[in-house]
Amino acid sequence: MLSPFRARVLVVAAIAVIAGAVWFTSQTQRSAAAQSVAEERVAEQLLVGMLDQAAGVRGYAQTGDRQFLDSYTRGRRTFEAALRAAQATGSNREVRTALAAQTRAARAWQADAEEANDAIARRGTGAVTLANARRRNGLLGNFRRKNTALQQRLEALGNEQLARAGYVSVAVILGLGVLFATGGQLLLGLARRSEERRHAAERARRDVQREFTDAMLLTRSEGEAQELLTRHLGRSVPGASAFVLSRGETDDRLEATPAPPGSSALAGRLEAPEQPPCLAIRSGKTRRDTCSSQPLLLCGLCHEEDDCTSCVPSLVRGEVIGSVLVRTKQPLEEGEHERVAASVAAAAPIFGNLRTLAHAESRPPPTPSPAFPTAVLLGTRSGAWLRTRAARSPRSR
Repeated sequence: MLSPFRARVLVVAAIAVIAGAVWFTSQTQRSAAAQSVAEERVAEQLLVGMLDQAAGVRGYAQTGDRQFLDSYTRGRRTFEAALRAAQATGSNREVRTALAAQTRAARAWQADAEEANDAIARRGTGAVTLANARRRNGLLGNFRRKNTALQQRLEALGNEQLARAGYVSVAVILGLGVLFATGGQLLLGLARRSEERRHAAERARRDVQREFTDAMLLTRSEGEAQELLTRHLGRSVPGASAFVLSRGETDDRLEATPAPPGSSALAGRLEAPEQPPCLAIRSGKTRRDTCSSQPLLLCGLCHEEDDCTSCVPSLVRGEVIGSVLVRTKQPLEEGEHERVAASVAAAAPIFGNLRTLAHAESRPPPTPSPAFPTAVLLGTRSGAWLRTRAARSPRSR
């Protein structure tokens, strides 16, 4: 399964992708709308500038008052500014063509208006005839038609841009759908493969544990069983060293299998006159001392300053017969600790049975009484002991 860190990374990445897609689509629509509004406003300013110029020329021609020329001058400035803006923003070829046609119509009217203004300035208001006024009106009407065509084209172009922005939004939504569907398939595949690996590892662990249990049943002595357990733990937990702690045959002191190095702290504690107690054996509960934290109560026998230790008691019918000490450089993972505990739990009854058998074998055999024939004796508990000895004797092999 995905780790919490990877899950958080995927969630953050998904949020970032969604936010980026939303920003991109909204920015596209906003940009299209803003450009359309700006171009339509420029077209309107072109018309306003020309109408202001026409009003100024008309008033000057009728009254001869030069104050009307101020309106003409302001209109000319408005028109020229709007024309520059239109030339800067007009990126579409059809818009540039319509703008050029409108500009030619405006320049024709402006040339005629300049002639009329010069004539009025020299000869007065009578210098402008009705034919001149009609010609200027015709030129202005031509400009207005060109301006109307430009505004219509800009409106159509704005609608097209907004439609394209809508298509972009739909494409982004579809892309996100495909992206998340693909990502979901990949995540499902990763989860499935992770689950398969977990099941495979679990099957391998069970096979190893089953092999260990079968091998333990073939051991002939407690020492052989202890050595088998330590080898099994060393294979199950890489980098670990394991020791089986059990009571000696002659005294109540603990002995380790295999024997720890003579220079180790564990060897010194085991050989000390006053051997410190093992807290796992005393409490009957597993003791886990991590490398990074100090427990409130340290085990005087198993604790190490530089290693992490896990000491699991061996329980047989509720009685503690010893413990198994596992040392590692890093704290045991939960799965590793479960494997250690399961291995110790499987080995403990075998340790107890082999110890009981060894004690029975160490006692002298009972002497048959003349009053009890050998056949009768074989049916008693002592007879069971004799049958066991006979089965384990070299001649029976």
